[in-house]
This record gives sequence, structure tokens and C-alpha cells, in this order.
Amino acid sequence: MTDTSQSLAPSAEAPSLPVVLVNWNGWEDTIACIRSLIATDHDDLVVIVCDNASTDGSVKRLCAWADEALRRAAPLRRPAVEHARCITEWVAPNRAGFRFVLVENDGNLGFAGGNNVGIALALADPACRHVFLLNNDTEVEPGALRALQARAAADPMLAVIGATLVFHDRPDRVQGLGAGYDRKRARARTLFAGGARDALPPVEAIEQQIEYVIGAAMFIRADVLRRTGGMGEQYFLYYEELDFAHQLLPGERQGWAPDAVIRHKVGGSIGTGRAKARPSNTSLYYDHRSKIRFYRTYWPEMTLFLVAALAKTMLAYLRQGDVTAVRVILCALRDYAQQPASYRADLSRFQQPK
Repeated sequence: MTDTSQSLAPSAEAPSLPVVLVNWNGWEDTIACIRSLIATDHDDLVVIVCDNASTDGSVKRLCAWADEALRRAAPLRRPAVEHARCITEWVAPNRAGFRFVLVENDGNLGFAGGNNVGIALALADPACRHVFLLNNDTEVEPGALRALQARAAADPMLAVIGATLVFHDRPDRVQGLGAGYDRKRARARTLFAGGARDALPPVEAIEQQIEYVIGAAMFIRADVLRRTGGMGEQYFLYYEELDFAHQLLPGERQGWAPDAVIRHKVGGSIGTGRAKARPSNTSLYYDHRSKIRFYRTYWPEMTLFLVAALAKTMLAYLRQGDVTAVRVILCALRDYAQQPASYRADLSRFQQPK
């Protein structure tokens, strides 16, 4: 992440809250998310959308929507940020303190890389206290941002705070309040998944179990981001939030704001689709490649358990007759072994799942 010295917005005693979204071929979801942010009760908001070189006309669509709904603004002082090819800004005529910043990245930088461009812009303001990383396939409920800030004010040692993620099409049901990770089975454990929104557990019970905050909504202290340099770009997709949790210092904890309710479309930002559907080839590939990278970095002593888990997964796909899924996983294994420092792959050779 580029070190910056100039300010995106004038410093003040109560600085604006920057919200960073990454868009990749998902302009409709992104617009819906921005609209929900405009509708919140937060006074000063800077929504930074980083487009990862979309091929569906996202930039043109976002500009057209913003020109109609907002008003173009003279750009504020800003630093030169690596990978930011073009930056355009708007303000809301009837929404004091709202600013929309569209950043055109020079390539598809992945989840972490795309977010890091927005993080660099946000941290250019020395008064910035928190940065909110938000998936573009989400919609925030009106009091969510204030709930996150209130939780942060109540416990300054919380380095990163998660929200109450609910399913977009079933907002009475919880997608997750945070996550743990089963090292032996090599899979995540989402906390309170499927639970009733009106019967949430105590905050303390959840925070004792959180191993990482779900990446769809991460409210992060600015000083922590400055120290870590942002999100780990070595993963491209998946495991960035678990990696980020491993960068925290002793005493820096992870929390949950129960009143910060966010509706999540689950997989919409990467094209996975329905929660119970077979992941796309892209999702399957990067999930396994990032998993291998993470284990080799932090848990090398658990390699045998990882191998057993991968074998079990491939066997399950073979039993379903999904040979393509097995080929994709084997491709992830081979690519990591041959190019462990790289994360890019050409998956066009694989037939997309039906």
C-alpha cells in the first residue's frame, strides 16, 4: 500500500468516515449499496469505490448513475496512489457531508489489492480514526454505521469490529456474526449462522469465539491499518481477513456490534451466486490456493490435516460426478507449488458449472 502524506479531506475534530468498496463487474450491487449508505443517519461519509478494471461497463454505469443522482465536485487534495488510474468525485446535493469517490484501478487487483487503494486514500487524512471495508453486494441498515462507531468508542482496544450480517433475501436470519476456524478440518466456522436475528447471543459470548471478522464488513482502526500496511495482497481472494487477524498485536482484540445490521447477498461480489450453490471455478480455485498459502505461512505443522481435508473435498466432488471441480482444485495445488509467490491464474480452460 502506498505511503501518502496529503489529505483526502480536511482534517477536523470529527473526521469523515471512509467506507471502501471494491467493484468488479457488479455495478448494480454497488449502486444499491451506495444508496443504502446515503440513507444512513451518519453526517460525514466518504464512500470510496475502487473499480478493479471491470469489463461490464461498470465505470460508465457508475458515472451515469452518479451524474443523475449526485453532483460532480471539484476534487479535494489527494495524494498519488499506486494503481489508481483515474479518480472522479461527486457530492450529494441534499445530503450534507456525503462524498462519493470513484477510483479506476489499473487492473484487477483482487479483494485485498482493490481495498488497499481505497485504504491508502482514506489514511491520507491524518485525522482518520477508522476505515470501514464493505462488500459491494451488501446494503446497510440506517443505524449500522453509528452502531459500529459506538462499539469502537466503548472499547478502544478493539482493532477490528464486525457487523450483524443477515441474508439479503431473508433479513430475519443471520449469515454470521464473526468466524472461527477449524484447523484440522481446514474450514471456517461461521458464528450463529442461520440463527434468528431477534434472538442474538450476548456480545461477550460471540467476541470470545471470534478468530476473525468476516470480510464482507470490517470496521478497522486506522492506526492498525497504518501499522500492517493494509490487507495482504498475496491472497487475491479469500483468507485475507484471517491473515489480517494474525497481524494483530497482543491486546488488540476483535469485536462485534450487534446493532450494525447489514444485508448481504452472499457471493454476489465474486459471482458465486446462491449460498448453497456449488462455488464458481474462480471461487473454488482461489479458496483452495489461498488456503494452502495460509497454512504454509502460519500452520505448517498442520500440513497433514490440510492434505486430508483437500483429499476429502475432491472425493466428495468425484462422487457427485463433478470432475471439473477436482481439476480446478488440482490446478490450485499445482500453481501454488510451481509459483508460490504468484496469485493469478487463467481459468478459461475450465467449463463453468451449470
